[in-house]
Amino acid sequence: MLDGESPDYKVTQVADAALTATIGKLQQTREQPFSEIHRQAGIAVSEAPLEPKSERGLRPFSQLSAEKIGITSHSRVGARNFIEPFILGRGIASGDFNRDGWIDVAVASTDGFELFQNINGERFSQVELDIPVLKGKEGFVVAMVDMNNDGLLDFYVTTFAEGNYLVLNPAR
Repeated sequence: MLDGESPDYKVTQVADAALTATIGKLQQTREQPFSEIHRQAGIAVSEAPLEPKSERGLRPFSQLSAEKIGITSHSRVGARNFIEPFILGRGIASGDFNRDGWIDVAVASTDGFELFQNINGERFSQVELDIPVLKGKEGFVVAMVDMNNDGLLDFYVTTFAEGNYLVLNPAR
């Protein structure tokens, strides 16, 4: 998927009724521990050790310009962006979509979402997404989660009045 390749993405529009039914089912099992709910739903839960703390006195984070590190959005800006809900901003998600050990970033956009690959913790490079069904759809929220238990983060995108979409990660 890297270096200009454009893989075929499997995209499924998710019906609101299916999502509501799933949430309802989870709410009915509130007495069970989350680990049991995840197991029944076929969702794998894993953890990763934290990195060692930095030396005394060092800040854990520093502010950097998104443009300076390669995160630039190509969303179209128009009058619609200045009314609710768009004035509140769009969603952003982070996770290691290609399992290279670096946290990548997905940003909801006017074409569903944009994906930025972290290059060795130094900068980001936009990944070309060729997902025709999302072209022109106003992405509002994006999440990165392994929906099919293949060990790869997939993308769940909600759009403004144009449906919800599950985009399976084609990386191998």
